[in-house]
Amino acid sequence: MTPPGPGYNPEIPNVYWSGNERTTVPDDAKPTRPSDTTREAEAADAQVHAAADDMPTPEEEKAAERAPAESPEVAENYEEAMERGARQKGEGRLP
Repeated sequence: MTPPGPGYNPEIPNVYWSGNERTTVPDDAKPTRPSDTTREAEAADAQVHAAADDMPTPEEEKAAERAPAESPEVAENYEEAMERGARQKGEGRLP
């Protein structure tokens, strides 16, 4: 068996890329400079801070109080997921 050649993507088997496919940015694209309007919009956007959504309405609070408590099955699944996460190894693991 011969190894895959250049342009082979293991995530998409049996598809080969010639390297001549069209890309989103042409090779001859010239760099651009943002306009003052763009710079002002970016500066204003950088000052916006994330905030919580609107607080629940009184009707939503009452509905939440009427809702049943979590089932034992949900609690068990949560505990299982926490244990599985604690034993995680490899890529994606936090130090």
